[in-house]
Amino acid sequence: MSALTRGQNCPLRHPSILAEVPFHMPPPTTREVKRPRLAWNCVVCRRRKVKCGKEQPQCHNCTRLGETCVYNIGTRDPSTGRVLRPAGDENRESPERNQRNHDEQPLSNSEDPIRGKGQGKAPGVKVSEDRMLLPGYLSAQQGSRFRYIGNSFWGSVSDQEKLNDEFFYNEPEHPADLPPPHISSTLLAKALHALPTKPLCDDLFNCFMISVHPIYPVIDQSAFQSDWHDFWERCRKGDLTSLTWLIQDPTFICLLFAVLFAGASVASHSAWSTSIVQNSNENDTADQLKTACLDTLAACRHTEHPTLNTLTASILIHHFIEKKSLEKALFVSTVFRLAQSMGLHQEWDALVPDTEKRRRVWWHIVWLDVQTSIYSGLPMCYGSDMLDGVQMLPGTDESPDDASVIMLYTIGQHKIARLQSQIIHHLQGARRIPQSKIADLATDIEVQLHHSIDRLISKIPVQGFPDRGMFPSRFANASPQSLPSLYNDEAKEPSVLGAWARIMLLLLKLETVIMLQKPFLESPDSPTGQSSWESITRLCLHYLEMYLLFRNHIFEPYAWFCSRCHGPRQCALLILLLLIHRPRSSSEEERAMIFCVDETLEYCASRQKPVLSSGDQTDSLLSLGVLARLRRRLNEDRAS
Repeated sequence: MSALTRGQNCPLRHPSILAEVPFHMPPPTTREVKRPRLAWNCVVCRRRKVKCGKEQPQCHNCTRLGETCVYNIGTRDPSTGRVLRPAGDENRESPERNQRNHDEQPLSNSEDPIRGKGQGKAPGVKVSEDRMLLPGYLSAQQGSRFRYIGNSFWGSVSDQEKLNDEFFYNEPEHPADLPPPHISSTLLAKALHALPTKPLCDDLFNCFMISVHPIYPVIDQSAFQSDWHDFWERCRKGDLTSLTWLIQDPTFICLLFAVLFAGASVASHSAWSTSIVQNSNENDTADQLKTACLDTLAACRHTEHPTLNTLTASILIHHFIEKKSLEKALFVSTVFRLAQSMGLHQEWDALVPDTEKRRRVWWHIVWLDVQTSIYSGLPMCYGSDMLDGVQMLPGTDESPDDASVIMLYTIGQHKIARLQSQIIHHLQGARRIPQSKIADLATDIEVQLHHSIDRLISKIPVQGFPDRGMFPSRFANASPQSLPSLYNDEAKEPSVLGAWARIMLLLLKLETVIMLQKPFLESPDSPTGQSSWESITRLCLHYLEMYLLFRNHIFEPYAWFCSRCHGPRQCALLILLLLIHRPRSSSEEERAMIFCVDETLEYCASRQKPVLSSGDQTDSLLSLGVLARLRRRLNEDRAS
């Protein structure tokens, strides 16, 4: 147990300081006008929200991290007092200072206040033809909090955005050496008692980086590792008072527990047997970490004051807590609204910190919404117009040559989620759409699939033919313990991670094509729909043949995810329905279909949790039960 968790030296135990705030708003004429401050910290320290030593030309933090230190303080206009941006920044608008460069004119008394005189314009309003409406207002608050207020808000008035802070926040100023007043320091300190020993935490973090981060890359690896190192270094010394970033934003503790819980949830038997802590119990440790993570989120009042750390932590926990499909849908709707409240659904000025992390989390939520819609059959939370609000990458090239395997896989996953969302919007729209229009959409999407996904796949380093089960001989006995470099994203050579990502992207392509063809299927016993069923089941057979490659022991770190996918179950369902409703055949193709279905059901069932904490069966296990009954029915029909 670290010195921090023993209690007395924990800076998070300091009581919060509350101040009385008058209920009434002071008259506008007496409000104090605050001049904007010059940013004396370097760009890197401002982005990481740490105290900058302001050393020239390279501050201490940048020297330690190997970053390029840049100071961008700007200058002050002596006549107006405004902070002027350096060259190249004058055209960028800060979300906290949305400057309007247009003239507004009052309504004319002679105009009809309802109809107005203009045609196709808002009644009685002078509209500038070249003016674009700004996306809204993003307010930065203490504790790494951001609040988005759209133009539809009743209190939103041009050039008066600062009033929104008074509408939504009524908090006193508090010392910088204390946590924000809404955070319960006592509950956080209590939760830290569940923190395992440092050696076990290192093992769990390693499991997370190998098994979870390649699939759910929702954290900034370099930034988290730096904060992880600083946190444990101060714990070893028994003094966290110098970690200003932790005191100002204690929500890092939520993310810390979430990462450890995710690592404990996916830890395989071999990983636990080689753990430094021999007496640790896998299930007990995971349960303790889950409880601690939920407690820290409650202590930080996550749903009222979300930050990137708490949002990411809640998403990670969600992936490793079994829930019913409706519960998953409710979680996605909640996290979607929280992300919108933080302005993640739009691009902002480059001065907003953690831009890349915001993009990564937003696109993961979009992917999660698509998956939840497929699992539950419910409409998605977001509209199709939101897909263009946030870029996947800062540049125009969404498949750069220097991208890592994890980045290429993530881009491909998000591109396919984007295409699948188009299909879902058409299938679940309020208006009935003719099949001819869906057929045109299917053609367009297939072209996009082959163009964009194949381009990504071609950039993954490969040796042999992983999608055919042909791997290099050095992969034969590979494991994270014996050959960790083959599971490392930093390697530019062919790796197990690259082989897995290549197979997974090909499966996602097939899954989308099947998703496009399934709406055209007639009843499986219809004579006119036989050719369509045969076509789609051949795709399903190809899918399952490739999917079963994941049974290879080299892919063991990713087995927890592969066994949860809905794609194999969908393919098994379509194959079983066709075989049940068509005459018996002894063809080689039919035998291959039955074999692949049997192996898939066995592989998925061997990795399922039997029941939920409430005692109910999981949706995943229920679906496997339905498929198993269909398989027995096929045997009975063939035997009769």
